[in-house]
Amino acid sequence: MLANLVKLLRPYRGRVLNRPEAVLRSTRDRVAAACAPLPHVVAPRTIRIGSAAGVPADFPFPAILRLAGTHTGRVIGLVGDADRLAPQLVRGKQHFLTEYNDFRSGDGLYRKYRFIFLGGEIVLRHLLVSDSWNVHAADRARFMASRPGLVAEERDAIDYGIQALPQPVRAGLAAIRDAVGLDLFGLDCALSGAGEIILFEANATMNFFPLSDDPKFAHLGKALRRAQAAFDTLLFAP
Repeated sequence: MLANLVKLLRPYRGRVLNRPEAVLRSTRDRVAAACAPLPHVVAPRTIRIGSAAGVPADFPFPAILRLAGTHTGRVIGLVGDADRLAPQLVRGKQHFLTEYNDFRSGDGLYRKYRFIFLGGEIVLRHLLVSDSWNVHAADRARFMASRPGLVAEERDAIDYGIQALPQPVRAGLAAIRDAVGLDLFGLDCALSGAGEIILFEANATMNFFPLSDDPKFAHLGKALRRAQAAFDTLLFAP
């Protein structure tokens, strides 16, 4: 479909948000490769494979294995070494294999940030905290809701916005925006103690909704309002 859109839009001289050529370049492996050289960014190595034979001998393990084309945190599993890879591959399917980066904070918990890029604006969508490396939105109710300190941590992060982040992180976000080359996209990542962005994924299919209906997380509405204003600016820019 995207290839057909490229042909359809080739003669079009009007403005297009997220041109299909740019979307085609936003696969996990291509984004990781584009972001690997960026300052203040750690982009774990990611490759696309159809079989265990397609894995280079120097690929680092442990690694996260997932089917290509899947989102919302669905993974096949964390593979400890190359010998354990083949039994987990799905016959006839393409997979992504991503070097695992242990992004635990000093308190032993895992923090996942989601930033939404809307033209020149960057909005912090959420800061999820979990006791599991595969952080999901469901962890907000399962793990965060009963821990007021974690709720306050996300609330403060959204209240203060990206301007409160260290300068290296803000510089890394700007560099990722330029490298990905989309007008509208999302980034899932962690932040290291050294002020580096640990890339998980960045693409145009990132989900902004749903927001939580738990009053404890009413602060998410501020992120929504910021994103709506930034999207209006992007959409109606001259």
